[in-house]
Amino acid sequence: MKVERIEMRRIALSVCSLMVALATTPGLPQGVYGEHFADSEAQKFPSTISLRVEVPEIKMVEVKLEGRIFVDLSIQEAGASEAIGRPKLPVIRKVIEIPEDAKIILKTEVDSQTNYLKYPVLPLAPPVLRTERAKSKFCMDTDFFQTDRLFPGVWAKVRKIGYIRGRRVGFLDIYPVRYNPGRDTIIYANKINLTLELKGSNELKTQSHLSKYYSPAFKNLQRKIIVNYEAFKSDTNFQIGYLIICADDYENEMLPFKEWKENRGFLVTIVNTSEIPGGDTPEGIKAYIKDAYTYWRVPPTYVLLVGDVEDIPAFTGIQTGSATDLYYTTMSDGDYLPDIFIGRFSCRDTTDARAMVEKVLCYEGNLGAEEWFNRAYFISTTDEDLHTVSEGIHRYCMGLWREYGGECDSLWGWYGTGTPIDVAINDGQAIVVYSGHGGAWRWEGPMFGRRDIDRLSNSGMYPFVCSHACYTGVYSSIECFGEKWVRAKTKGAVAFWGASTVMSCGLDSILQEGMFNAIFYDTLLWLAGMTGRAKYGMWEVWGDIGMTLHYYEGYNLLGDPSMILLQIDTTGTEEQANQVDLPKCVRLYQNYPNPFNPTTEIRYVLPADCWVKLEIYNLLGQKVTTLVDQSQRVGSHQVPWQAEVASGVYFCRIQAGEYAVTKKMVLMK
Repeated sequence: MKVERIEMRRIALSVCSLMVALATTPGLPQGVYGEHFADSEAQKFPSTISLRVEVPEIKMVEVKLEGRIFVDLSIQEAGASEAIGRPKLPVIRKVIEIPEDAKIILKTEVDSQTNYLKYPVLPLAPPVLRTERAKSKFCMDTDFFQTDRLFPGVWAKVRKIGYIRGRRVGFLDIYPVRYNPGRDTIIYANKINLTLELKGSNELKTQSHLSKYYSPAFKNLQRKIIVNYEAFKSDTNFQIGYLIICADDYENEMLPFKEWKENRGFLVTIVNTSEIPGGDTPEGIKAYIKDAYTYWRVPPTYVLLVGDVEDIPAFTGIQTGSATDLYYTTMSDGDYLPDIFIGRFSCRDTTDARAMVEKVLCYEGNLGAEEWFNRAYFISTTDEDLHTVSEGIHRYCMGLWREYGGECDSLWGWYGTGTPIDVAINDGQAIVVYSGHGGAWRWEGPMFGRRDIDRLSNSGMYPFVCSHACYTGVYSSIECFGEKWVRAKTKGAVAFWGASTVMSCGLDSILQEGMFNAIFYDTLLWLAGMTGRAKYGMWEVWGDIGMTLHYYEGYNLLGDPSMILLQIDTTGTEEQANQVDLPKCVRLYQNYPNPFNPTTEIRYVLPADCWVKLEIYNLLGQKVTTLVDQSQRVGSHQVPWQAEVASGVYFCRIQAGEYAVTKKMVLMK
């Protein structure tokens, strides 16, 4: 796929101020996407941050509900207010980085005008849960609609202070429209000039945090989220820490994964749960991760949990009451934005663990080498009330995929048209996206369950499955649907992203849209980057209502958070997903098991198509057997050896093109 830089918003940095223009861009969704760049070098610790917001034209649409007429107000690229039942007003949400210890004094200058409405403003309705299978419920705070005052009371406010991976940030709400419900009057801004005066900045503490927690992977996400990211740059630590926490039984299975990630440039540490004080509890594991984040020379950017909830328990969500791994990643108090990327290999035994490792090595080892890496498959619900919503968001995402040279296939459940699920997946897809109803063990329409996964034959072509459906990712149950996808041997999925609880069709659409925007507009090409950006888009639209936290808790990644999904040409940009490369030479992994009797498996990864010779030698240097002597494709391979020789030490040697590697093996009969 070939990417072109799409300029959706220009953000200009001067020496001590930031000018932000929010211009309308037809055809783009709500939320903030696009490029941030500096016109000139900014000082590291400005005393003020100035923002100029050019407000797009306000849209007013009359709607009839419950026998009454209301006015629905909206502004391109703005989210909505948060109080259910109160007037639904546009809100522009920004994240502003501020130095440590700095106090903020916010001042506003507004060019505004007044308008008298014929009808009251539409009340904000609660999100519709998929289980309700109905349209949005009408909800109106009648007492509030009689209030004779402007709502909100200010043009802007910093609602709270939090952290995103060592960067102290303020969450800024800008209100371009203020409404007096008692008089049905609005005052709306054409331009808003904001000045944030910073008092008492601790420059030493700020720089220390920036240097310690800088990560190339997080940089690519942060610079899309933080408006003035360029004003506080620090690029001192280019290593990416990867912490693998696994149940003791799975350590050997994770060694090929560790070696693969180290070959890609990660600094990998494997820790068994028996080595963690209190490691059999979420709190004990969280304390260990936080200690690593606080005191290790290279704080982990990624954490991979290896084991199901019997081995490594999940947290219980504050908002959802369901299983979540979110709180393993929140290193600071005051917000729920992750400071670490996380994923889980939810394996029950060593066979599951090996299957998951093999799929990642196969996917990344072959990335871009075959046509199926260009394919995406979309499945829409059979639900009469909701199918148009899921079809609409699918078409939007398919348009992006095709714009960048990809191929799309689909199944429209309501109409019964398109390619059946098993046929499409067996043909090879890089990503499979479902939007509809679901349960712990299946998609409910079109129907596809765990037994259907067993009947797949997509060996070597493992997609990333995104399931926008209730409960399909409830990994605290007995082998949920998502776990079945990733546990299936030589079939199924390389990773699964889905919900551990009930979700909303409308909000799922925002989430799905956000992920595809993250891929193609922000070029966040690895799983945790694209899904993390999608979750942040929920906050941009909905703010801090309970459903935003609901989505942060409810959507969990079963898979490798660092795995690169796509190869996109980013020449001339800074969007190199994890700033590490795939291996440039052959990689020969330690055979497994080792010692062995009498069968073992030998795994290796080829950097390109080449002639491969894989041979076994004894201690005297005599050749015992030749396992491979042929041309093979780029990517991951594995070869069994049934050893019909005496016990002892043997050597496995691979010659692939110009590269040769040898590993020692021990046969014990």
